[in-house]
Amino acid sequence: MFDEEMVEEFKIEAFELLDEGEANLLAIDRGEDFLTQYNNVFRVFHSLKGGAGMLGLEEVQKHTHYLENLLEKCKESGQMTKPYIDYFLLGIDCSRQLLNGQSIQFDYADPGESAAAPANVDREEVEKRVTKAQSSKGLVYIVDDEEDIREILGDLVDDAGFSFREFEDGQLAFQALKEGQDQPVCVLLDMTMPRMSGLDLLREIQKINPDLPVIFISGNLSKSDVIDSINYGVFSVLEKPFQPAHVIANLNNAAQKFLTTKLINRSIKFMFYQFSDLDEFLKSQGKEEIREVMRTEMESLITLKNELKNLGKAGKS
Repeated sequence: MFDEEMVEEFKIEAFELLDEGEANLLAIDRGEDFLTQYNNVFRVFHSLKGGAGMLGLEEVQKHTHYLENLLEKCKESGQMTKPYIDYFLLGIDCSRQLLNGQSIQFDYADPGESAAAPANVDREEVEKRVTKAQSSKGLVYIVDDEEDIREILGDLVDDAGFSFREFEDGQLAFQALKEGQDQPVCVLLDMTMPRMSGLDLLREIQKINPDLPVIFISGNLSKSDVIDSINYGVFSVLEKPFQPAHVIANLNNAAQKFLTTKLINRSIKFMFYQFSDLDEFLKSQGKEEIREVMRTEMESLITLKNELKNLGKAGKS
């Protein structure tokens, strides 16, 4: 029912949800409305549990299911003390490791129990990461082998309200994307670079996250370069020397398109992730006919989604 591509999409979505969960936990620690933030954290764990279960990621499902159950104890008490907050922050970090296929060391013990060891969490690092994410319109990757160009683009991106991360070649940017280190909303990319060209990186981005917009900013572009870029799904192409206003306008449009697409995809995925819980409930009630209808509709949605993706890939082969 689900292919490897859908698993990779889920992982991208999962990393974003985990980032949101961290922000909500820190909000609880600051004394913000408990129920609102609790519901947000619960949604994160519940969505990950459901999605991981449907996609066969058993370790992730078990881990987030445990966190979800423990979280419900906090709702009953109407508060979340520092040991619990640190424990859930550590649980989120371990979720990331599991999604990356890494083993974890996590004490599955209630932090409220006296025998439980305190969670070892770098609060300063978490707060720095959350603050950076919340203070910008999104993260932009700047990939160019010329330091002065990266500096100029960095200033433009910062002035436009985005945060950014610089890479001096395509291979480094590819590694960061592959490992899920960040969730950028756009990539500003040079065409000609050592180790991995801009076009090669664009091809790899299409495999990892085909919705991520790429803007080429390069000098001496040939007609064939532009055609190849379009065939591989580039968002736009700007020539050096570039006009700052053109860069900002293209960046804003690309980010808006990406975030809109992400919202639509998240809505569809949310239905997928909740299906496992609903399916179990219908099964317990003996509603086999309704289960079959829902499963058929879900499979139709998945088929349509894959067909739309394949249409986009047709011009890139």
